[in-house]
Amino acid sequence: MTRVISKIEEFNLDREREFTFELKNTILYLVYDLDLKNLKQTLNQIKSYKIFKDIKAINYRTEKEKLNTLDPSRSCIFSLHLSLDQEINTHHLISQTAFELDLFQINPYNKIAKIFDDKYLFYVLMKANDVKQPLTISVLQKSDMSISLKEEYPKFKNFKKIMMKPRHGTEKIDSLSFPTEENFTNASELIKKIIRYDDCLIQEFIEFKKEFKVLCFMGNFYTIDKQSNPYLKKYILEIVDILNDFALSNKIIMPKVFSLDFFEKENQELVLIEANIRPAGIFRFKHRLI
Repeated sequence: MTRVISKIEEFNLDREREFTFELKNTILYLVYDLDLKNLKQTLNQIKSYKIFKDIKAINYRTEKEKLNTLDPSRSCIFSLHLSLDQEINTHHLISQTAFELDLFQINPYNKIAKIFDDKYLFYVLMKANDVKQPLTISVLQKSDMSISLKEEYPKFKNFKKIMMKPRHGTEKIDSLSFPTEENFTNASELIKKIIRYDDCLIQEFIEFKKEFKVLCFMGNFYTIDKQSNPYLKKYILEIVDILNDFALSNKIIMPKVFSLDFFEKENQELVLIEANIRPAGIFRFKHRLI
């Protein structure tokens, strides 16, 4: 699993700039490190958005030197389709290389990226702004899981279900739900597995009617399904405003691409589940929302 770089300062690459050229004359280079069947689908879907002159792919493992040949005035970098076991660190390395070459990145690894990848920091930021989310009650530190779990158990014992997930990155392998009273032992074992490589979040499991995924790409918003929730647009814009305010207050540039996941409850109420600065399923987002 991902070995998380602990210090936020290691990610605060301060050489950021806005576009100084026309996007329609720009080539977007998708920098990846996986051999995927859906890579071509991703390239074609981004081309269909008709924002860039063209989009090409560079394999970071085998073609890294190609980055040195790119024209900074006509090139953009997009880090995507990265191996999950080193996803965050690889994104950081690509971002660092792009900064050194003065290449504009649409999802640079900076403080905002840290907020996206650290699920607990993202939860705290959204909670401070009254965004509806599953109750995330604690972060279990790696030091002593048995003591932490006993201390935190009274806070979640009445939940019908809970989810345990790594604090960082986008790993899904350990994100499972349990009826807490019947499977406390199983939950403990799962937490032990997670804290071998990361902190563990315990989160309330939300019963939902439908899931909505929204992609923000270069200021436009796209969904997977045509059918939508009547409150979705307003809710998305509120969340984007929060992120923009955070970026402005920290004097950093917002990423030009990210995704948001929502659950819709029976009463059509929306609950924010998570965000992702490397939305690998871009080829599925075919419908323009905003």
